[in-house]
Amino acid sequence: MIVKNKIGSVKVFMDRSSLNGLLYCLDYLIAISDGEWEKNAKRIKEKILKHGRRFTNNSADCAAICFYENEAAVLIKAFSLYVFLTRNPPKDYYAAMQRSQNDAEENV
Repeated sequence: MIVKNKIGSVKVFMDRSSLNGLLYCLDYLIAISDGEWEKNAKRIKEKILKHGRRFTNNSADCAAICFYENEAAVLIKAFSLYVFLTRNPPKDYYAAMQRSQNDAEENV
């Protein structure tokens, strides 16, 4: 679950497996990249490990972390890069977005 705070930060709640997946994704990007991607991935990973708050919800291990909007943007880009590098998405979603927007314009 993602909650937008009034101060411009995004609070993210995740279960243990989601947290592990996020950190694995960041580790992968750190290992294969250099420069800006490596720097950003390291910075966000360190922030999660240092400032993430652990809690239990219905006996499940969970975590919460607040990201600034620019950090959230980096995470979204990192996820899309990770998926592209490891899975090669089989569908052209950009074309689907274009068709959807064209349909919306025609209905106005």
